[in-house]
Amino acid sequence: MGWSVHGWVRYGCALVGLAAVPGCADAEAPGIRETRGALTEAPLTVSLTFDDTLANQFPAAAMLEAHEMRGTFFVNSPRLDRAGSMSLAQVKEMQDGGATLNGGHEIGGHSLGHHHLPELSYDGKRMEVCNDRADLLANGFTAQTFGYPFGDDGGTGSDAWTAIDDCNYNLARDIGGLNNAAGYCGKPPSNTSGSHAESIPPRDRHVVRTPASIGPGCTLDDLMAYVDNARLNTSGPGWIVFPFHNVCDGCSSNAISPALLAQFLGWLRGEVESGRVVVKPMRDVIPGLVEPAVIWNGEGGLLKNAALERSGSVDPSLAHCWQRTGDGLNRYRWERITGRRGSGLRLTISAYETGGRHLTSTQDSGACAPVNAVEGQRFTASAYYRSNTSPVLAVHYRDASGWHVLEESAAGRLPPSPESWASARLTTSAPVPEGATHVSVSLGLRAAGWVEMDDFRLTPR
Repeated sequence: MGWSVHGWVRYGCALVGLAAVPGCADAEAPGIRETRGALTEAPLTVSLTFDDTLANQFPAAAMLEAHEMRGTFFVNSPRLDRAGSMSLAQVKEMQDGGATLNGGHEIGGHSLGHHHLPELSYDGKRMEVCNDRADLLANGFTAQTFGYPFGDDGGTGSDAWTAIDDCNYNLARDIGGLNNAAGYCGKPPSNTSGSHAESIPPRDRHVVRTPASIGPGCTLDDLMAYVDNARLNTSGPGWIVFPFHNVCDGCSSNAISPALLAQFLGWLRGEVESGRVVVKPMRDVIPGLVEPAVIWNGEGGLLKNAALERSGSVDPSLAHCWQRTGDGLNRYRWERITGRRGSGLRLTISAYETGGRHLTSTQDSGACAPVNAVEGQRFTASAYYRSNTSPVLAVHYRDASGWHVLEESAAGRLPPSPESWASARLTTSAPVPEGATHVSVSLGLRAAGWVEMDDFRLTPR
């Protein structure tokens, strides 16, 4: 197997405060661990992660702190304060400290409803992931890392991966993907030619690989072997992320006993003190900014009537919550059409000298008010179009003096596409300036020609 079984370190269950953990009081006395030199120049990084907001994870956080470790806890915001789940106060204490804990644990997102994300629609995925993160941020959590429910990410190129970007997560943790040729934890051998550890930075930040989910089939030897194999078979900085769920004696099919967790933490502490291992929450391994919340309101993200399906109440040829804007000397016509997936709009400029014409998300302060702006924020705008010329996609902001262009696609950036629907996309490099209050998006022409448009979207980055 490429490793040898070693005795426990002197910590384990014997550490102060853990004798009360069920199973620890009668545990075998810890032995003396064999001394070895470091096997790689860089210590192996270990992250301990816990899914599903389970009530029995709060004592587990105390166990980690007793060994001077901190974990990553993936929380479903609607489960807080429910029976069998942690309370909001407990999760806040895990992050910020309080009567029982010193804090410092990472709180990540785990979706609203704990569904298999690949089974949901494009919007369904984003509502689950984005709105859960928005709730966590509203409660004071940093929510920088996401854990896929069931470890189900949908595979390479899945739009569950792009949901991680759309919802402003820095990292996402899978379950599985690392080498288990030896069949640890009673699992069939898998990924027999794969890596024993994730790399730093990870091969893909959308799917940080792990061992299989830790459950009743695992022994202390198995957990130690995962760590030792990762060190022995990894060149360069390696990272192993353990996915835990219930911490209890036989309460579920994905449980680890408190006694076994205590023993593993004790052994792991010895590895830390030897300089062979460091233990960090996931966000501390790959640091990043706490990005703004995204509240996903359907396909348009932050826009209302983004698919242009609802007609204007005053002018049926226009779409509700959208307005026609423009200036200069040009002759133009707007008309309703059959769009990409329903209704759309067509702009034709038949004679042109100066200026331009655009369809713009309504720039008012009423029911169609555009998106509130936050200083320093950046946005991604997109739309689908057909056109015999090059259209212009832009993001605008409002301040005390009126509306201004924040950024727009460069001239000729969006190519003509008269036969098929093409995707226009613009991610602003310029941040929203100080004093800005709202943001809107537009698509239009600054030359003679025609453009058909449908399915807009605006999301913060």
